[in-house]
Amino acid sequence: MALTAHNLAIADTPEPHVEAVRELTENYGVYMSLEQVADVLYLSSNTVQKRIGAEKHQHLPWVRGVKSARVWERSNRAFHTHLIAPLLEHV
Repeated sequence: MALTAHNLAIADTPEPHVEAVRELTENYGVYMSLEQVADVLYLSSNTVQKRIGAEKHQHLPWVRGVKSARVWERSNRAFHTHLIAPLLEHV
């Protein structure tokens, strides 16, 4: 493939979630609190907490993502920022 201005522009454009990771990390750091996660997902912290704890909501992509982003299993105190960023596509 020939290197054209268009191809170089595409190569320089980061993936959408890469930009989201960068932005969230700048705003919140490496870890996010439950309140911060709820804020970026446009939900209340109570809703997030109840959804990730209820078995009947485990089919939702954002619920699985938030649950797997927890720093400590079975604790909703901190979440890995780089794992929350890709979930913004579902909002």
